[in-house]
Amino acid sequence: MSNSFPVKEIYTIVMFEYWLNPVFLRVMRDAPLQFEIVPGKSPETSVVKLSGPLTLLNLFGFQEQLRGINASYTILDFENVPYMDSAGLGMVVNLHVSCTNKGRKVALVGVNPRVLAIFQSTRVDSILKFYGGLEEAEG
Repeated sequence: MSNSFPVKEIYTIVMFEYWLNPVFLRVMRDAPLQFEIVPGKSPETSVVKLSGPLTLLNLFGFQEQLRGINASYTILDFENVPYMDSAGLGMVVNLHVSCTNKGRKVALVGVNPRVLAIFQSTRVDSILKFYGGLEEAEG
């Protein structure tokens, strides 16, 4: 009997420890947020493509741009969002409430497991619409 771990298990342990590394989390958290607002397939849809962490440090300019969207359906593309803090969560909830009050809809696509866990642990996932990809959200 061998005492060695299979390579897959060692890789999983190393990756788990890497993601929990405080230095890595700080660098990721402080990275800039980039975004692009593009039209969706239909004229009443806007797609907001995000890249970078959604945190208190980079939230304010982004919020101003979101307020300028007048589409009846806004899709937030989280495919390239590795991390979100409570301020980012609050921004998404505020956008949802604001749009709902105006008769508009919001959906999120491409949310990774780490960010999805934040939505689930706060039970916000029960009020938001999540889709695996842009095609599904626009379909």
